[in-house]
Amino acid sequence: MAFYIRKSLKFGPVRFNLSKSGVGVSAGIKGFRLGSGPRGNYVHMGRGGLYYRATLPSGKSKKSSQSVHLKNDNDASPKYPDPTSIKIDDIVMEDIDSGDIGQIVDSSSSSLVNEINEKQMKIRLTPIFFILGLAITLFSPVAGEYKAIFFFATIILSIVLNIFDKNRKTTVIFYEIEKEAEDLLKGVYNAFEKLKNSRKIWHISSKGDIKDSKYHAGANQAVKRNTVQIGFSNPKFIKTNIPTPSIPVGSQTVYFFPDKILIFEKNKVGGLSYMNVKFQISKTHFVEEESVPKDAKIVGQTWRYVNKRGGPDKRFKDNRQIPIAEYETVHMASDSGLNEMIHISKVDQFKEVDSAIEAIKNFK
Repeated sequence: MAFYIRKSLKFGPVRFNLSKSGVGVSAGIKGFRLGSGPRGNYVHMGRGGLYYRATLPSGKSKKSSQSVHLKNDNDASPKYPDPTSIKIDDIVMEDIDSGDIGQIVDSSSSSLVNEINEKQMKIRLTPIFFILGLAITLFSPVAGEYKAIFFFATIILSIVLNIFDKNRKTTVIFYEIEKEAEDLLKGVYNAFEKLKNSRKIWHISSKGDIKDSKYHAGANQAVKRNTVQIGFSNPKFIKTNIPTPSIPVGSQTVYFFPDKILIFEKNKVGGLSYMNVKFQISKTHFVEEESVPKDAKIVGQTWRYVNKRGGPDKRFKDNRQIPIAEYETVHMASDSGLNEMIHISKVDQFKEVDSAIEAIKNFK
């Protein structure tokens, strides 16, 4: 999938246009367009940093700018061996989960996040109208012999109302990106493309310490994990002119926009600039009970049951060898409550993402 930036974005009867003179908004029908429209969020990315602008229905605008820097954490030395996915009933698991999504917001993202949350909470009118129209058609004497007409009118008006519902719940984020910044943004996109091509990516939802490792392949920690995939589609009810990489993390999904991350959970949204997000990247030696992905490196072998010296415990007849794979661990965290962890089968994949984001944040 090739990287692209749309020069125009259609949102109902409104079209956002990007030209050499900047961003223009037009609304109406062909041959009769008005130079105004609904609220839209515009982000300029180029020399001088990032500039945010929101236009209001009244035509007034407000501007703010921000300078952001992302810390790059050094690799930590891996433990050997580290976690395992072996099922253990007598272990206390600790959740690795973000806090209240409504609290994961910084000052640079609050305006946009508030708008998204406000629109996400709006009730869809289409189902109410459709049920009411259907009830009148079937049970009300008002419909009489015109039930078929009432029914088709209900269908047509529901379709129109559904478009209205989508428009009132949708937030527009339009990016105006200069050539130098576009080249750096392509670096982020290409890094996520490589990350997507990893054979396996897992979200780690919980972990727990193992008290007696000799009965659990010598591992000192157990984890609960689920396979996830990198996406490039925009969040529901978000309209933007640029593809958005995303990582599902349990009930939440983290979207990587050019200027910030947005975290979506059902009808709630949080947002942080990259300067307030910490990516801690390290290597993990993992006792792999399942098949080892082809792009992962096998760094050793252990046994299902080990003795004190780390060799096979001969008391167990079904004692089999288990490979130890090296994975990349990424811990996403913030002071406001972001707390998510993923494992990647191919080492150094997310490090490329981190480096690409670092280059954008240092761009001035």
